[in-house]
Amino acid sequence: VPLVIDLLGSFWTSLFHKTIEVLTLERFDVIISDASAFGIEKLAERVQTPCVKIIPSVLPNLFDLNSPNSL
Repeated sequence: VPLVIDLLGSFWTSLFHKTIEVLTLERFDVIISDASAFGIEKLAERVQTPCVKIIPSVLPNLFDLNSPNSL
């Protein structure tokens, strides 16, 4: 278990640093995020970019066959 936690920590750290690098190089005007995204405020603060968190008015249904996001 400690090895898995260490590997996951390393993975998330490297992913976070890569995301900061990309956002810094691309210089987006605003970051739009889902309200359930974890740590987006710190990420936006780090790259000095405004952040807008949205909450979908209707949650998508995975079993709705008419939806483009269905199974």
